[in-house]
Amino acid sequence: TTPAQNDDAQAERPRSRRVTSYHHPFQTRCSPCDDPAPSYAVTARASKFPPAPRFLDNGKEVLPKYTCSVSREGPMQMRIEKISPFQYLPKQDFRTVYVVLNGTQLSVHKLKSVQLAGHSLPAAGKLIKRYSLQHAEIGLATDVQYSQLLPATRLAHFIPSAARRKAFEKDPNLFTPISQVVLRLRLETDQFLLADHSEERIFRWIHDLSAGIDIALPLDERSAPKPCTIPRRRRRQRTQELENIEDRNVIEEQEQIMREMYPSLARSIEGASEGVDLSRMETADDTNALTLTSTVDQEAEDIDLSFLAEDLGPESQPTTRPGNPRQTTASTVSTFAFLWRYIKRCMPTLLFDAPRATDIIMCHGRRLRVNTKMDMLEEWELAPPSYDIHEF
Repeated sequence: TTPAQNDDAQAERPRSRRVTSYHHPFQTRCSPCDDPAPSYAVTARASKFPPAPRFLDNGKEVLPKYTCSVSREGPMQMRIEKISPFQYLPKQDFRTVYVVLNGTQLSVHKLKSVQLAGHSLPAAGKLIKRYSLQHAEIGLATDVQYSQLLPATRLAHFIPSAARRKAFEKDPNLFTPISQVVLRLRLETDQFLLADHSEERIFRWIHDLSAGIDIALPLDERSAPKPCTIPRRRRRQRTQELENIEDRNVIEEQEQIMREMYPSLARSIEGASEGVDLSRMETADDTNALTLTSTVDQEAEDIDLSFLAEDLGPESQPTTRPGNPRQTTASTVSTFAFLWRYIKRCMPTLLFDAPRATDIIMCHGRRLRVNTKMDMLEEWELAPPSYDIHEF
């Protein structure tokens, strides 16, 4: 797939209005303090103990060794999409960089090679940019398809990176396309893509970046992280038109879904509709069935519990043969594949035009608010609690 085709497919995709990326919730208003004020008797009471004497090593104590538990680094393919929430960059190709995650900071370096024991290893070169993970968003870029072209012949090594895509279209034997898994990040004012051929490595990057996002905010502004541990339902494009709502086939399909997925709800509806003339209530029953189905779909659209029973299959009959714990069967392989697909379905997604989880972003160490109506960044300060919280 060429980059031009990717951009065309991206432009035709409808705009998403659901926040499916991983981010840390942020409160734009401070919470009220309900602690009682200290009494005057406590403040006027004299101290029972004299102040401790100052030691000579006060302020010069040896601190314990610090180790960062959230760290990851390695070479990746990078492409910048935006340099501000309102400014899009023209079409660019991916370039190889060296990315370093250190706690709450993500650094992008140029790639350089280091010789070690006769082997060339990638390492971090000159610093390109350093990002803070405060108010960041990450997710899989499911709307981008990218393949890295590796030279397959000696002649292909002499072709510049910018001309390899056109050369591959003319002669596919020159390069070997390697499919890449793409990750999209929104850090500070930039939005860019990181790609790697290993799906497992991308998932580990998402795990470590999520941990860095959770600890990036100050302690007083943090909230409990909300990782996705249940597979989310991927919303499919609905092609049903409004004039097809009264179609009998659509109504029968909705009724079958209600009977299979929600039998108790279907029985209650059928019991309430007994003894009513079908000729008079046909339109009302069909409308109620569609309304109830849409309501249940809205409640369960984010969580797909049916995915848990995909690979369970029918119940097997018990056997009298003793089980062998060291035996390896096909069920072991299917279970591992099921767990891997389970992890993949739990991964967050972030589309190119997805709405921002919060209007607050970091820029040069300051917090700014994104004003989409005027296409500008405004100064932001933490607002006091509203009067409704105090219940006056």
